[in-house]
Amino acid sequence: MPGAPLKPPASPRSLKSALNALGFVLGLLAVGFVVQRLRTYAAEIDLSRLTTGTLLALAGLACVSSLTNVFLALSWWRLLQFVQLDVPLRWAMRAHGVSQLARYVPGGIFQFAGRQAIGVAAGLAGGGLAKTVLWEILLLVTAGATLGLLAVPLVVSQVPSLLIVPLLALVFGLARRFLGPLRAQALVGYWILLGISGCVFVAVLALVQHTALPLPMVPSIAGAFVLGWLAGFVVPGAPAGGGIREAALLFLLGQFVVHGDLLLAIVVGRMVGVLGDALFFAIASFLPKSEPLHVA
Repeated sequence: MPGAPLKPPASPRSLKSALNALGFVLGLLAVGFVVQRLRTYAAEIDLSRLTTGTLLALAGLACVSSLTNVFLALSWWRLLQFVQLDVPLRWAMRAHGVSQLARYVPGGIFQFAGRQAIGVAAGLAGGGLAKTVLWEILLLVTAGATLGLLAVPLVVSQVPSLLIVPLLALVFGLARRFLGPLRAQALVGYWILLGISGCVFVAVLALVQHTALPLPMVPSIAGAFVLGWLAGFVVPGAPAGGGIREAALLFLLGQFVVHGDLLLAIVVGRMVGVLGDALFFAIASFLPKSEPLHVA
């Protein structure tokens, strides 16, 4: 007896439409969660403590924060090259920029899902894209763990922060030897990303305190921010590390900074980061598409 007729496989055009629709829905969800997050932060901030000059400076820091996404996208582009997905840099910037905002959707994985959907819809191999996610996570954890050693002087005051410089050089040398130049370059991009993010937090803390921070403490505070970011990154389920990063910063810096100033800096720093991500999302959305991709 003849079996039931088989359903024809989905056509490439219908699959592409479905993936584009998925990316669109994730984008809408991300924007909605970002707006909600900004409203929450605004309600927690005592704006009377922030002068007009401070607000303008924070707006500038949000622009600096948005630029960190460039290094994140550059590192992903290098990882795409490593898995032999040779795409234009402009396409990688756009794809990463429009998908990264989805990290604010609860679950902590939707930026990767959005990027996967965009890449497959553009004709890239799904297996190769998935490999870049695994390498991105591994290299980001490596970058955070090594750069976070800048915070060691907060616990052992006799250890100078400058000791991390030869350590980073050693890690880069090992990465270049055993992982190759492309993944080593991606690691450097993640170091730059986290280093700038740590410096932005230091600047936010100085602004809300209305006083300059002791210069020897600047690297340690930046390192504490990186460790807080790392804690939020590795804990599953927290959107953009929400809550985890704050707890880590309070633990690491609570005895060095007035709690009221530290809590305000954490909330303001979060808002600066969200605004920076939203700005990069807007810029990436207006980048011209370069499809169809010609991938070997």
